[in-house]
Amino acid sequence: MNVKTGRLWQKRFSYLLVILEFALAVAIALFFIASITGDFTSVPNILSYSILLLLCIPLCLILYFLSYDRFVRIFSLGILAATLLNIVSGIVWYVIPLWNDEPLYTMAGMLTMILAYVPLIMAMYRVTKYTLDDRGRGFLNLIFAAVAVYAILAFSAGFALSRGEFPIAYEASIFVVATLADLVIISLGVYNVVSRRAGEAKPLFAIITAALSFALIGDLLNFGGTLGFFDTWNVSQVFYTMTFITEAICLLIFSMQTVNTRGISRVRKELFDTRQMMDDFVMQSPDAVCIADAGGNVVTGNDLFLRRFGLDRRDSPGNINLFDSPGLLGEAIHANLLGVRNGDERRSFTVRYDKEKPEYFNVRIFPTRSSDGSVSGYALIAEDVTEKENAVADLKKSQAFYRAVVEDQTELICRFREDGAIAFANEAFRKYFAGAPAAGQPDDFYHYLAEGERAKVRQIVSSLCPEAPVIITETALPANGAQRWMQWTFRAIFGPSGLFIEFQSVGRDITDRMRAEEALKRSNDLLEQRVMERTRELARAVEALHQEIDEHKKDEERVRVSLKEKDILLKEIHHRVKNNLQIISSLLSLQARQVKEQESIDALMESQDRIRSIALIHENLYQSEGLARIDCRSYMEKLIYNLRMSYAPVAENVRIVIDVADVMLDIDRAIPCGLIINELVTNSFKYAFGGECSGDIYVGLHRDPSGTNRLEVRDNGPGLPGGLAIGKTDTLGLQLVYVLVRQLEGKIEVAPGPGACYCIEFSAA
Repeated sequence: MNVKTGRLWQKRFSYLLVILEFALAVAIALFFIASITGDFTSVPNILSYSILLLLCIPLCLILYFLSYDRFVRIFSLGILAATLLNIVSGIVWYVIPLWNDEPLYTMAGMLTMILAYVPLIMAMYRVTKYTLDDRGRGFLNLIFAAVAVYAILAFSAGFALSRGEFPIAYEASIFVVATLADLVIISLGVYNVVSRRAGEAKPLFAIITAALSFALIGDLLNFGGTLGFFDTWNVSQVFYTMTFITEAICLLIFSMQTVNTRGISRVRKELFDTRQMMDDFVMQSPDAVCIADAGGNVVTGNDLFLRRFGLDRRDSPGNINLFDSPGLLGEAIHANLLGVRNGDERRSFTVRYDKEKPEYFNVRIFPTRSSDGSVSGYALIAEDVTEKENAVADLKKSQAFYRAVVEDQTELICRFREDGAIAFANEAFRKYFAGAPAAGQPDDFYHYLAEGERAKVRQIVSSLCPEAPVIITETALPANGAQRWMQWTFRAIFGPSGLFIEFQSVGRDITDRMRAEEALKRSNDLLEQRVMERTRELARAVEALHQEIDEHKKDEERVRVSLKEKDILLKEIHHRVKNNLQIISSLLSLQARQVKEQESIDALMESQDRIRSIALIHENLYQSEGLARIDCRSYMEKLIYNLRMSYAPVAENVRIVIDVADVMLDIDRAIPCGLIINELVTNSFKYAFGGECSGDIYVGLHRDPSGTNRLEVRDNGPGLPGGLAIGKTDTLGLQLVYVLVRQLEGKIEVAPGPGACYCIEFSAA
């Protein structure tokens, strides 16, 4: 069965359900009219009772198989069970007189009272479900709870009566619960009649309220008769009959409105599905999305929108108005919002927010319209384009840098397309070819060449490919006076996928070189001619050549002597620098003897050690054959030996391991490296081993295959305090280490213990 046929049968069963409910209400009314006489065995009573039970069975089956509501399905099963129990009790009462059981019949009568409320409960459920919001449906839950308790008490009262017990307590409980249920339903009915929530269902609520009012009066009279205050049986039955006659009228009205109500339900369901789909789209959008109504009140917004603009999900979106909150989104977005509200169809713009780092958003604002074309709300979408803007800015910087570099070149640089049209030419190119091309001619690269050279250059350029992207050639330029020559380097520019983009040419004027070569050739020709003519003068020319060679040798010897003198002078400079540093060290030592404060003495001694480490550099340079680089192994051994002597005898029990590879450093890197080792080893001597001063110190320097030098200094003392930041410490020594590492353009890491461990990495050059 297809969907269309299924909907048709569902509609037919809906009408059948209303007809059965109406017939059930009529049968209940007839039963109570017949019961006013008090004779339950009369033919009208039996007939109406039988019709009542027979109508309940198809009603419950249709309710169960037709409804998608879980409550209605459970409710229909309960009514079906009560109906079958009534049928069994009727058979026991009428068909098998031998098993006449008054308590069982009384219990069945209680269940019949429950059945009498079925149409009223179903009408109230459907009308309330289709017309009330979630808060109003809370009343409906109270009604069902009261009816459920009423049913349980009625069943237990019948069971107690079947055992011969006095049911006054149960009757009182049933009366209290029934009264409360009636009062809740009446209150709900009055609420919906007075308020505007009921809409077209307001007459139904009025009739239901009247029916329950009749039922409440009947319950009061019936309970008064039970207590023996007065005989009100017939009067209470009259009110019960009025209740169910009113109920029948209610169902008749409901049957006329049911199709419209179901249509409204489908529309609301479709509207809810559409709203849910829109909310899912908004929440899953990678952009910050906000949707507001026509008044600017935010209806929904995803987490990105809340986070971008500093809002909290706990804030109610309905409390945020975009038009009244210029500081919320920023002045730019607020101004464009007002522009859209004043009639603009769409606004698209980019805004910048200056936070810790600048953030850029591409914002699109547009109105949403209803079916009649009027503005129903506004949508705001903010796309984070920070990376894109930063990339564009970097690209502009790169282009500006490239252009500045190209413009500063003296070579003639230009880029041209396959047809020769120039895309870019630097200032040198424009100045060199000033006045070309002629007026009216395109800016074509080939027009700058001599006419006879153009075909050759086109053929050369067309042969460029990714495998051979560069060709160097020489061409003649148009002769505007004297002949000129240009050397061109042509390069084909290809994209990442191998597709051709454009050509680049770099030209340099070689006219002077060409003229010099021509002059040289003429000179050679003339020389050959003279040689041929003046063979007599050959000996004299050979002698002159020998003299010239001798002069060259003398010049070379003078250069060699000069270089040797400069090497000696440079060694002398290193020697004097070393001597001067030793004089400074001696002065510091003399000054330390005159100072009495231990802190000042320590500071002077540390300065003296630093000067010694620098003096060792110049001493090694002075003693080495090469003046450019220093042998780090020899230098570090001397440096650490001097430090041990400075801290003797406290350093006698310290074992020092020097693990230095064959690494050569220039003076610019050797001095900072020596000062770093001086500071770190000094700290180990002073702080690592306490008063006993026994332990191990390791100093290592290695170079990895990538050319990075790794200097490591560690000891096995108590280690450094936790959370120590080298760049933020107050000690002069570690501050100096941090500055020297930055001078080396390296990085320093403090490795975890035990002991203090410093790892410094810096490049070889």
